[in-house]
Amino acid sequence: FFLKKKKKKIGGSAAQSALFQCLDVFLNVVHPNSEFLDEMLSYMALEHRSFIAKLKTLPKFLNLMSAVHNKSHGKLEPREAALAQEIVQMYSQEAIAVLRKFRTIHLGIAAYYVVAPAEKAQQEIKGTGGSSVVPYLKSIRDDTVVNADASKLFPKQDDSRRSKL
Repeated sequence: FFLKKKKKKIGGSAAQSALFQCLDVFLNVVHPNSEFLDEMLSYMALEHRSFIAKLKTLPKFLNLMSAVHNKSHGKLEPREAALAQEIVQMYSQEAIAVLRKFRTIHLGIAAYYVVAPAEKAQQEIKGTGGSSVVPYLKSIRDDTVVNADASKLFPKQDDSRRSKL
């Protein structure tokens, strides 16, 4: 069934995979220069595009964690609320760090399979969208941390309560 369908692809870009874009949406990672990523949606299977569109309408992981924190704020003892907040922040930041590491590995793979062969053949090195591959992938990776800072979701706590943990 699936083998009979021809899929239109633009080239060897991982941006055509729903995985990268789903992770960004779920972790609330925003890419200021997203034109290329938006264009890549048209090269995905309809079901994948629909899934990403639906995911964009749902609460994001970090927003869900913030809502859990806010909902429990009046119901937990201050010490328990502070501990819950720290745990949520820790796991949110860990998820973002893992996504950044994933993107760093992807950058290495692209450098090995795209940049190095192009340099060896003395060809101009451009990505699928016509951009310089390494700087573009670095910007996507760096956006992962800059624009998905979990600590911004939670109000600052007074340090006297924190020291009691």
